[in-house]
Amino acid sequence: MKNRLCLNKEIYCIDNIKQAIVDYQKIASIDVCEDEKHFYCDFKETLYDVDLTINEFENYVIGSMFK
Repeated sequence: MKNRLCLNKEIYCIDNIKQAIVDYQKIASIDVCEDEKHFYCDFKETLYDVDLTINEFENYVIGSMFK
């Protein structure tokens, strides 16, 4: 799926992802689901280019892990 970001559970924390979704609510509608090894963020109704939004969101989540 083109509008999906896949994040490995060994690296990413669901709390950081959920907070980033709240922080991004004016920029995109994002749903999160998961399987055994990954979190999946599905992007809908993005204010900016979807690929740019996904990349920036991932960077935002990474940055939030080190606060």
